[in-house]
Amino acid sequence: MKEAFAKAGHYLHIEPGEVWKARDSTIRLIDSLTRKWHEERYCLILSNQKLCSDPRWPIVLICPLSSSVNICAEVDLLIDQTDKNGLEKPSRLILSHIQPILKTDLETRVGEISATKWDKIVRKIFWHIDRP
Repeated sequence: MKEAFAKAGHYLHIEPGEVWKARDSTIRLIDSLTRKWHEERYCLILSNQKLCSDPRWPIVLICPLSSSVNICAEVDLLIDQTDKNGLEKPSRLILSHIQPILKTDLETRVGEISATKWDKIVRKIFWHIDRP
């Protein structure tokens, strides 16, 4: 059904900084052989508003989340569970795995990241890609 709406140019309303559940099988992680597979995986929408709302642009840029917080690489960022972001437990934003995903693979909007946390995420992304 979602694919039919997408072909007709009707997409879900998606905003930058929102937390969504997406089909886990559509998200690529380096540890794909040892990772725990789920039906859905939380992800953070990173694309700007223009790309999120453009019905001719079928993809958005996301960053996957993991509830496994015992290992946190320097590039990762911990996100506390809040009523506003909709996470079930504290999670790790895996910034080294930013990737495109089809809008039609997004399942459910669960919340949004606070403006303060969004600023930290953007600074961390720029730290990760900055040239000396």
